[in-house]
Amino acid sequence: MDYTEELKNMLLNGKSVFEIENLTLQNGMINLERDGIFKVIKGITTLDEVYRYVKTKFQDSYTTMKQ
Repeated sequence: MDYTEELKNMLLNGKSVFEIENLTLQNGMINLERDGIFKVIKGITTLDEVYRYVKTKFQDSYTTMKQ
């Protein structure tokens, strides 16, 4: 995804992570969970592996945001 003026303004105006993610998904970004699901369908990984990794990344992000 390109770094657009709209994205820049959202970041500079302190929009929430959820608002920014919504914009990026609308503009074609694929988040970690969706990418993992595509890899499950292709037989590259398992659903357990995807959700174990997604859960870890979510917890890491949440911990960082709280600090």
